[in-house]
Amino acid sequence: MSKPLSWQEMKPARKAWAERWSKVRPQGKPLQLYLLLDAAQHRDLLAQLPQNGAEALFAFTRDSKEGKVSPWLVHLGRSGQALNKPQQRFLDAVLDVVQASPCATLLASECEQPVLIAHLRRAMDPRMPGKEGSYLAFWDPAILAALLGQSDADTQSRIEAVLSPAQGRALLGPVGHWWCWSRSGRLHEYAASDFSVPPAPLPLALSAAQVDALVQSSVPDLLIYYVNLNQVHLRDKLTPLAMHWFARQQLVYARRQGLTGTRDLLNYLCVALTVGERFDQYPSLSPILTRVKAGQLSFDKAMEEIATRVDDEKQAREPRVMTDAQGLPLTESRLPL
Repeated sequence: MSKPLSWQEMKPARKAWAERWSKVRPQGKPLQLYLLLDAAQHRDLLAQLPQNGAEALFAFTRDSKEGKVSPWLVHLGRSGQALNKPQQRFLDAVLDVVQASPCATLLASECEQPVLIAHLRRAMDPRMPGKEGSYLAFWDPAILAALLGQSDADTQSRIEAVLSPAQGRALLGPVGHWWCWSRSGRLHEYAASDFSVPPAPLPLALSAAQVDALVQSSVPDLLIYYVNLNQVHLRDKLTPLAMHWFARQQLVYARRQGLTGTRDLLNYLCVALTVGERFDQYPSLSPILTRVKAGQLSFDKAMEEIATRVDDEKQAREPRVMTDAQGLPLTESRLPL
């Protein structure tokens, strides 16, 4: 029996995007099409930026050290007209990688680029509780999904919106449509017309609870960032999309052991990448984790014992994402005990 096709194979991004864009109908002025690239997540794409119509949200030059990891707003063209070749080549290059490595979103607005980028710069600098501020990194599709919420039929999962409806409408501002790819590779759309409430004022004022929710939503990608930065031998164990799901699943098992700090969560993920996704059930390792859960052993010390036991019994295996019968990754609530 042949393996079922993944969503990406059934609906590749180039095809899905062309179908969606062809159905967008301007209500007044022609819609300007933009691409917001998170260059830090896929630096190879920065070299393919068109020479014209590309501007960094932080106003850096593309050759600067900061510009190479900055979000970039790229004007691609307008509705009713074919894209120029440099813009079409750049869009195709992004569409070829965006499902497996979410690194860009697409926006449609009646506004010209200076107006839109001024809005985005204002929206990305919210008021936070306390004195320390932080940017609202909506150029990262994962953060955008956390801010505005996202349902994913493929994985039967839902991300609750951190922003209120009024704040969500304010974030969109002059953006009539905002598209991103979900963690299963499905094209998802946010439309200004879906928000029936008046927008909140900018800059957005976030509560402590909203900040905490954003932090929690970013934990899997934060851990993956540290793996990619410091654990070179582990970063290529899985593809980027699979690594995200693997991290989400392992966070569940790490927290069941009572682990909460970033260091312990990261170390748990690294052990799982090294010896296998359910190492907590290995006969020789389970007693070690029982002591960790009981507070009798730190996870740093547990890792030393785990390394010895695994080496002795040769239990290590390649990590894998746990999936259902259709090959879809198991979300947190569906993971086995």
